[in-house]
Amino acid sequence: YRMEILLVIIALIILIMNLGFCVYSITRLVQFIGSIRKSDENLGAQAALQGAMPGISVLTCIKGISDSLAEGLSSLALQNYNGPIEIIVIIESSKDPAFEFSKKILKNVPSRVEVKWITDFKLSEGNPRTAKMVHGFQFAKYDWIYWDAADTFIEPNNFQKMYLGTGGDTKNYTTAFPIHSGGKTWGAHFENATMTFEIPSFFFINKEMKRPNVYGGSLLFHRDLIVKGGGFGSVVNYLTEEIPLVKVFSSVGAKCIVIPAFVYVRQVEETMWQFYERKVRWMLIAKFHHPTFFFPSIIYSFIWIPIFGILTSNPVFFWLTAIYLAGKTLSYLLFHLILKISIRQTLAVIVVVPVYEFILIIYTIHALFKKRIIWANDKMVISSDGQVLREVESV
Repeated sequence: YRMEILLVIIALIILIMNLGFCVYSITRLVQFIGSIRKSDENLGAQAALQGAMPGISVLTCIKGISDSLAEGLSSLALQNYNGPIEIIVIIESSKDPAFEFSKKILKNVPSRVEVKWITDFKLSEGNPRTAKMVHGFQFAKYDWIYWDAADTFIEPNNFQKMYLGTGGDTKNYTTAFPIHSGGKTWGAHFENATMTFEIPSFFFINKEMKRPNVYGGSLLFHRDLIVKGGGFGSVVNYLTEEIPLVKVFSSVGAKCIVIPAFVYVRQVEETMWQFYERKVRWMLIAKFHHPTFFFPSIIYSFIWIPIFGILTSNPVFFWLTAIYLAGKTLSYLLFHLILKISIRQTLAVIVVVPVYEFILIIYTIHALFKKRIIWANDKMVISSDGQVLREVESV
């Protein structure tokens, strides 16, 4: 009997912490939406006051044709930015079908936008995406570098906001929050649903924990930060480049600024297996770079509540499970309504959330033992400290 009381107390703590984080998430999101509206109202006056802005070199690497590639590339070329833009497209092989496809997308860009193609080169090791971006960096002619993910769609005023956010100070770097949307398959719906954890976590790390955190698909920084920080040597071999890059920037006293804007990742079609592999990969990143989030996600996992119910046959735990799932589903729905995401995707959340909550613990624990991953058909071996070695090259 005493053991059951103890388990009920533990279950209540898990329930309160998880639902409390949902409330925090909604509150932060509403505040952020307000800051976006205010920023948009003042953007024109700020840009006029600033006058001509410095050139930006955009680095984006591509492998294969994704559902969002055309939209992502077009959004780079159609920026309302008061300065020159250089788009450097990095494709490892000209035989990749993405090469000709991308050339068609960027064929008729505005006169102030220059497109540069970097292709047919060899990368021997490290994270292929990061290594390609580093390779393209040497061809950038402007000092302000926009580090971009090809599957990310940005709004026309994104570059304006990114640069104005720095205040022209070369020791400031800016980033924006990603929102996943556009799902048509169940794997994509599961992927998109995870944003309700990613967005508040982004806030929590940057605001409450005072630890700079960036989205590598939308990052603006000055060349000096990486040059004075000792180059890319400590970045290129990690499973993700965002956190090592931030460490390099911090080493030279740089400040991270989250701009009032969203960028969008169109996760349209994805199988359940692809979703699972992606989530294991991200939990691996959390394990190596954010252990303060990774290990508590196991300890405070919702899954313990139904397990306690199975072990004790006490109906209290099953009621607590129902309360948790209802609260989590409601928070997901509120996120979608606030962000004005499509009705179809919002309705899919009702089905996705309960299942996703059970899957989450599986891929989290899987990440404890994972040694190899496949990322865009590249096979990589992961060392005990989170560095990777490319095992097989493929086009």
